[in-house]
Parts: sequence; structure tokens; C-alpha cells
Amino acid sequence: MSEHTPLHPDWPVVILDDFDDVCARSPAVEALQRDFPVTVHRQHLEGTARQSALRQARIVVALRERSAIDQRFLEAAPKLELLAQTGTGLNHVDVPRVHERGIAIATTPGGSVDAVAELVIGLMLAFDHRIVAGNRSVASGDWASQLGREASGQTLGLVGFGAIARAVAPRAQALGMQVKAWGRSLEPAQARQFDVEAMPSVEALLEAADVVSLHLRLTPETRGFLDARRIAAIRSGALLVNTARGALLDQHALLDALQAGRLRGAALDVTDPEPLPAGHPLLSREDVLITPHMGWTTRGTYERFLSDVGDNIRAFVDGQPRRLVDG
Repeated sequence: MSEHTPLHPDWPVVILDDFDDVCARSPAVEALQRDFPVTVHRQHLEGTARQSALRQARIVVALRERSAIDQRFLEAAPKLELLAQTGTGLNHVDVPRVHERGIAIATTPGGSVDAVAELVIGLMLAFDHRIVAGNRSVASGDWASQLGREASGQTLGLVGFGAIARAVAPRAQALGMQVKAWGRSLEPAQARQFDVEAMPSVEALLEAADVVSLHLRLTPETRGFLDARRIAAIRSGALLVNTARGALLDQHALLDALQAGRLRGAALDVTDPEPLPAGHPLLSREDVLITPHMGWTTRGTYERFLSDVGDNIRAFVDGQPRRLVDG
């Protein structure tokens, strides 16, 4: 990207926690660099390195959730006016403190819907067709068949029916699955638009599903939503899939259910904490498949996020901010 004088030289932009050099290959970042002085950091910053990087920044783009936007971060960024977050996850952000400082937060909803929906299906198929176990078997010199299970004929239960769950439904139906869903605001008429059966309660859904997939936002009300009582309500022999947030799930109760043989397994793209500490009992179980919160990390998702980030930044600088998080 060539040297030039940006359109808004007085608005330094710092991009944190680049992933696999996506910014170097991003048309959206190239366009942003024509308008603003942009610095991209691929390595996670702490201490004096972070202070140096943030000292002049008026806009920070959080490309992932690795950097805690807390009091220490804010002290290192005295000129910060806008936090441009990719995606909508703000669990790493002390939102009240940020707003207390008069800093705006803008997000980019919707960019990862297809990517996460595909991973839900991918995790289910990988688990039930024993793909990872089969690969390990071959790598170890064995050629033993792995007994799998077809998606067709199974019932998928969606806990929550937001954009990602609505994208999962037709993908599962294409595999021959029946889809049921529960959500606090889900109406039967809306479910019928997707050829999905709306269940009257989350317990009724858990009892009816061969595969349970979590699709709730993490809030104080939903933290630990799938607790021991609700896990006990899941149909015996079901598979649990979580691509939403690790803290939605009581992992101790999940482990108890697995040890008791009540569930056939769990496929988790998210855990609490991330990553799990070495030696955690979920890591060594053959009936648990864990991936490193990778559902949204596709090039398509990042480019959509970065394009929307650019729109958010330009709108903010022009005095017409958009996609702001309420204080």
C-alpha cells in the first residue's frame, strides 16, 4: 500500500490483534488507509508496547477479543474517541467505564452469520461421523472403521432463534433433519416461515432434540443458562453443540452428564475460560470435540467486518455515527 497523505490525517486509527495478516490482504483496510493514518498490530500488545501504540490513537479497531478494554487500556489511550469493534461481542469491554470516558462504541452485526452457521453443521457432522477420531486412528497406523451416525432423521433443537440459528435451520433441513426451536420472543408464525416448529418451553425443546445447539447472547440473565437442571432435561443420548459463548453452559454439569453416559457427546467452539487450562477434564475426553473459537474466523467474515468498521469510522468522523452501543 503506497505512501500518501490521508484525507483525515488528524484521526489516527490503530488496529489491534490482526489475525493471519487479514489486514494486509483486505481491500477494506486499504480503503481505510486512503482516508486515515492506520497502524496495524498483529502481535498482541501489553505494557509499554501497548502504551506506545495507543498514545496518539483517536480510533481503535478491536479485530478480536484478545485485548481487554479496561481501565488500564483506557489510561494508555488518552485521546481515544471511538472503539470500532468487529462483530458484536463486548465481553472484553468495560462498557460503562468506556462510556464514562465519553468514548463511543460501534459494532458490526451480522458479518459472521454464515460462517458460524456452517461450523454448527460442521461440528455436528465431524462428531457424528467420527472424522477427528478416524484421522487420529489413521495417523497412528490403524485402519479401523469408525461407527458414525447420519444427520438425516435426527431432530435439531435450536436454543434461541436469532440470525445464526435461522441460518442453521435450512442447512440442517437440507441434511434431512427436523428442526425445532425455542426463544423467549419466538412466535409460532415466525418459526413456520422457516419450516421450524416453535416449542413452548426450553425444557420441551431439550427433551425433543437429538442435537441441541446453543444460540443465545451472553447477558447477566443467560450466564449459566444451560445449568445442571436443564442439562438433566436433555434427551438421553443427545449431542450438545455450543458455538455461542462458553459461559452460557455449566461445564461442570456437562462433565457430570458425560461421565454418567447421559449424553453422547459435546462439540464446543467456545469454553469458559478460553482456552481451558491444561489438564482440564473436558480436554481428554473422546466424547468431546473442542475447537478454538474459530466459527467466525473466515476471510469472508473479516472482510465484511472490516468494511462495516470503515463505514462506522467514516460516519463517526463526519458527525453522523452509526451502529453505536447505547450507554
